[in-house]
Amino acid sequence: EADWPMGPENNIPAPPWGGPNGAWELVNGTWRFDDYRGDNTTNVSTAIIYPRMNVSLTKCRRHGDEGSVHIETQYGMRYSIETGEGVGNNETAAGVYGTRHSLKLESDTRLSTDSGVIRRAPFSYNGPEYDVTRHCAEQTAGNDHRTTHPTHTSTNNCERPERVSYFVKVDGSDARPKDREGSWGAMFVLWPTVEGGTSYPDGEPIGAGFNGSSWDGLENDTDIMLGVSLTNTFRYGANFNFQPGDLEYYKHLPVFEPYAQEHRWYKVDLLLNWDVEPHEFDIRLDDVPVVSKGMFTGDGVGRVGLYNYHELTTWFDEIYLGDDDTMDFRAPEVTRRGVKMDRPMQTGWKAEDIGERSYNHPMQRHVSHITKRDIYDYNNGGLVPFDGDGHRAYNSDIRQRFANGDRHEKMGGLKAGALLYVAGTKVSDETLRTVVTSQTVDHATAADHVLPSARHQAWSFGARGDGATDLNGNHNADAGSSGTYYWYGEHSFKAGAAHELGGIACASTDDLVTWRNEGIMLHYANITDMVYGTKGPFVVERPKVVYNAKTSKYVMWLNIDNEERTLGLAGVAISDYANGPFDFLRSFFPDGNRTRDQTIWRSPDGRAFLGRTYYTDVEYILPEAVMQPLWSAVKTPTDDPLKDGETDFSLSYHRTFYSSDYDNYHDIYLQRWRDEDIPWKVKCVNRVTGVSYEVPRYDPAYADKSTCVDQDEYKVIEGQGSDSMGNPMGIPSRFKDPMDPANSAWLPNSVPGVKSQPWKYNYMDGECGIRNLDNNYDRLDPEIPDLPRPDNENCSNIRDNALHPTLPDKLVGMERVAETRRAKYVGISQLTDDYLDTNGVLMSFEGELENEEDMIAMLTQYGQFEFGSGSQFGTTFESPVFTDYKMAPDWDTRFHQYERFYNDRAHYSLACVLNPESCPVNFADQISQGHT
Repeated sequence: EADWPMGPENNIPAPPWGGPNGAWELVNGTWRFDDYRGDNTTNVSTAIIYPRMNVSLTKCRRHGDEGSVHIETQYGMRYSIETGEGVGNNETAAGVYGTRHSLKLESDTRLSTDSGVIRRAPFSYNGPEYDVTRHCAEQTAGNDHRTTHPTHTSTNNCERPERVSYFVKVDGSDARPKDREGSWGAMFVLWPTVEGGTSYPDGEPIGAGFNGSSWDGLENDTDIMLGVSLTNTFRYGANFNFQPGDLEYYKHLPVFEPYAQEHRWYKVDLLLNWDVEPHEFDIRLDDVPVVSKGMFTGDGVGRVGLYNYHELTTWFDEIYLGDDDTMDFRAPEVTRRGVKMDRPMQTGWKAEDIGERSYNHPMQRHVSHITKRDIYDYNNGGLVPFDGDGHRAYNSDIRQRFANGDRHEKMGGLKAGALLYVAGTKVSDETLRTVVTSQTVDHATAADHVLPSARHQAWSFGARGDGATDLNGNHNADAGSSGTYYWYGEHSFKAGAAHELGGIACASTDDLVTWRNEGIMLHYANITDMVYGTKGPFVVERPKVVYNAKTSKYVMWLNIDNEERTLGLAGVAISDYANGPFDFLRSFFPDGNRTRDQTIWRSPDGRAFLGRTYYTDVEYILPEAVMQPLWSAVKTPTDDPLKDGETDFSLSYHRTFYSSDYDNYHDIYLQRWRDEDIPWKVKCVNRVTGVSYEVPRYDPAYADKSTCVDQDEYKVIEGQGSDSMGNPMGIPSRFKDPMDPANSAWLPNSVPGVKSQPWKYNYMDGECGIRNLDNNYDRLDPEIPDLPRPDNENCSNIRDNALHPTLPDKLVGMERVAETRRAKYVGISQLTDDYLDTNGVLMSFEGELENEEDMIAMLTQYGQFEFGSGSQFGTTFESPVFTDYKMAPDWDTRFHQYERFYNDRAHYSLACVLNPESCPVNFADQISQGHT
């Protein structure tokens, strides 16, 4: 430790304890303080004898774990490491949050005049300092540190911390409030770097001040870059220059907390933005934003000063300068225009998740004998094919659909449904300020003329979190008590290291007006994809926390996705405290499918539920429509398959109606017995001579006279058949031979379900087996004229084109998805007892919130909607919807006259014996009313 001698022979400049109202002067080896008037004329020279000083400016290399050092200066300043008393569980805390140690500063800045009068002599910036410049230079040079932390590659980066944090507590002994007001207290100071001095061995510049520091040892070294003072108020300033003991200048600093308290730890954060000019700073008091976007200048932090002045004891603890791991998160700010906060853009379900837009089945045009008519060759016969709309195939019953999904991208907000309420008896600062009267703070006495300090109380009545005390000293632990609301939300921060890509932030409030920044609860770098194993980076949306009384854990559910939004996972994390940190446990698909919009809540009975939206398809099952046959007259064959020939009325009659007169193979031979096989001739026979002659057919000579000469001749007609030229002169046979290929060329084919076989095979079909057409009679059998005419209607399927009505299509075909409907649903799943998974009990219903709101916006914490999962195991996959129409077992064979081989469905076939419903088909018998 080096001494600083005070003799004039050392040519040491005056100590920096002067101010705008006076100066020190070295007289005969004694430093004197002259107090000047405002006009700088000398007033009564008051010599204040100050003893010789020992000033320690050497670098301290002691590590904290080697114990504490007690320093006592001759300025009336004492500082040491205060340690809690006791051992183990009985140990008392001396630091913040129950920690054992803190830095304690004690001062009694009083001096004696030449006449022996004790006077106040506030010394500016009286306290220890930390040389940041030297530290940064050594760190850049590679100096080893006992504690592991990132090293900086340049002094400039090290001297520009993103965040400066510390805890401070004061205890004053002066009972005169007016003297205390603004002229005593503690100050935390960031001094700017001062370049231009000598260099360390690695070439980095050091401070140009005394002994390598940034202090130049002069009175005017008071250009503070940033300073925060704690007196009866909290004040702050940037780039100011004055002596803190001066009331006039001190009051120029703005106040950000008018009612400070003694005996209470305060946390102060200074957030520094070096990337803009002039630089900007924010201040948080106990994590509550109190100063936003203040401006300051400076190249960096040269040293940190912890100062006391006047009769005061101050404690500092947990001082931090470095990176801001809170990712520049800002707590909500309530303004006249509403809540102001910087949130990332929130998304909803993607357009691909919503599904396609509605569309219809393709229309189909069936060709029938009607469309083959010539009238439809031109302009479709006046009809408009494919007119109207087809049957709906896919119905997108989605109300909210936009280009990017089911909602417009918008900045996230502060949703009441996202809050977690934790009951407690904490008294808010606002409540404490309310019970403090103007007399207790601004005047020398309280309402009962008893100073607050005489009661050993803080300046405001009651300690935060410990109820309140009235003016008479009566303590009420529940007075002004309130619970705390915690809000959790995603926060994106793209710059910096991996842990700074984003995280889940938290803010708390006890009055919904003043919000406290609780920091980052869970970094995105700690999230894992346990389904696909992708590496990220991941993004999170809509975190929600509930408290599990059984496990004494705070459980957080969150949506996890990647930047392409292809995951749609749910994540679960837990913590012992509402303000974290949270430990990530798992990611998964709840109930088996993706999730993007979800929330959780707890019912009064302790059960917890997961509510979420999802999109799914509902299939409506309907038997396929089967067209019923159209009746058509038999047509003559043509070479064009798309055209029918002329109507064969005779053959149509044979194949449409049954008559035993026409159902006789030997009918033609009966007519032969009646000479129907002899050509038709007309002869005239002379009555006398018997000579005959044939009258020529169509002979003009006979056009104007009778065929034979009456009385002389008589007419004879021979035969009834055709003449030798084939002219049909006689009566033709009315029997149509089914074995004639021309008679079996036409097949019924009016609808796709019809499968026809030639008429000759239908003619042989029947209950009597394969029919013998001639009934074993010879062509000229003499018994043929007496042949009985049996009714063969049941012995063959002669009427294979029976007349029948044309009915609408029947819903008897194969069951198929007639329509698919996509809709948005809400699924409510009961959680397991530890709230870490769903237990399978689920209820779902169709619906969505209005105005593009998320599930997390719903106030579900107190069971307002009485949402529950029921008691049945369920799934989010919707079951198909069936109708009363059923598929007929023969829907695909009902109009088949055969399957593989002709007559394999005949009456004599094994298929008909085993299943009578598969017996011969003439279409008329298969036509029925209704959908059966």
